Amino acid sequence: MKFSIVIPTHNRPALLAVAVKYAMQSDHPEFEVIVSDNSSTDSLKALNAEAVRQYVDLPNFKLVSPPRHLSPPEHFEFALDFATGDYIAYLTDKMVLLPHALSAVDAMIGTSGVDIVNWAYAPYYVNDSKNPSGAGLLVEELEYFNGQPKLYEPLAALRFKSSCIIRRDQQLSRDYALGKIIFGCYSRDLVNRIRSKSGTLFGGATHDYSAMVQALSLANKCVMLNAFGVLFISLPLDESIGSLTTVYAQQALNYYKSFTDPEAILSSLLVPGLYASQHNMVAHDYKKFLPIYNYIALFDEANWLAAIEYDLAFVGKIWQDARERKDQLRLFGRYVRLAGLRLTLYRSRLRHRRSALSKRYAESMLARTLSRFTGNTSDAIYQTFKSGSLDEAIRHVLCQPRTYRQV
Repeated sequence: MKFSIVIPTHNRPALLAVAVKYAMQSDHPEFEVIVSDNSSTDSLKALNAEAVRQYVDLPNFKLVSPPRHLSPPEHFEFALDFATGDYIAYLTDKMVLLPHALSAVDAMIGTSGVDIVNWAYAPYYVNDSKNPSGAGLLVEELEYFNGQPKLYEPLAALRFKSSCIIRRDQQLSRDYALGKIIFGCYSRDLVNRIRSKSGTLFGGATHDYSAMVQALSLANKCVMLNAFGVLFISLPLDESIGSLTTVYAQQALNYYKSFTDPEAILSSLLVPGLYASQHNMVAHDYKKFLPIYNYIALFDEANWLAAIEYDLAFVGKIWQDARERKDQLRLFGRYVRLAGLRLTLYRSRLRHRRSALSKRYAESMLARTLSRFTGNTSDAIYQTFKSGSLDEAIRHVLCQPRTYRQV
């Protein structure tokens, strides 16, 4: 069985060097690593090429680049065409693949024809983002120390996620990871069936949710490994695309501008034109792909609008100016009224806290919001480990008990 590890990257040579180093150390006998460089300048592409120079002549390594700068979903789709494996895994350039991960998947799959395999992730908070191999704080969830592979029902996972009964930032890490190709593998057969049905695996407003919605819609058999497969390197607010688009409204708008047709994406959002909400971004992919698979009834619009309202009322939100904030809130309010729904936007809370906003304050609020990536030694479900290096953190994870068995 052959695995394809696809690593799309953009302007982060130091992180790319680390991600590729560990991906190439997989203990599985048959895998390939495909790096797709979507960096914005030739000089950054040269730095990326230098970061992976020692691997370029190896038969199981490919370095490719799109002919022009692409949005993240378009870039993920471009890279997919170079994968030749029976199972395909995507890593962001912030993910460090543990050496046993692919062997664990292989041992578990056997001949059972599993479409999706997911694994757990452990956040690693580096002390210096310019030295991602250096010292940091590893956060582990205790339940994954002795985890056993477990089948899960794809439609049940899709129903939970489509309903938005629990916001993305409040979901347990297992619920958050289920069905995502960036936290596991898809079978080649599943990828082919998806592309035959819709024409694209990643063709939504986001790469991970457009793939996830379609994969859970078509998958027959899915497994959660319930063991760590990657360490997730956590970056400061101003170096993470996800964090930037959560906090800075203009950064979210810039994300949409990276698409070939930005207006087409913006106008097809659940709340058209409302760029200052990640839940509105993600809802686009459910609204686009659920009808194709006849599952649009799973989508709960009221819950998604409540989540969008939360994004707009988030006290750490940083607007370009008062006019931008007013225009975005007006778009949301008009849509809610036309939909005949009643939601209470926290305008007084926004006014009260707006003067207190700062980058430092936003970072602390974001850390609380993205609680799935946090933990402390006093929490019964987490343990933390202060590591002198990323290698030391990986050795710490690998020394924990783990058992593989076929499902």
